[in-house]
Amino acid sequence: MPSSDSEVELTIFEVRPGVYAITSNYPFPPNPPPNPSPPPPTS
Repeated sequence: MPSSDSEVELTIFEVRPGVYAITSNYPFPPNPPPNPSPPPPTS
């Protein structure tokens, strides 16, 4: 039995050239919506 602190397994696979997806058996919480960046100042 491997003595590891966690049993989390990550699997990274290529969906299509340049695009990768990561699957995990760990229930990650949903990502919060990104904060809207303020518009650049126009001078």
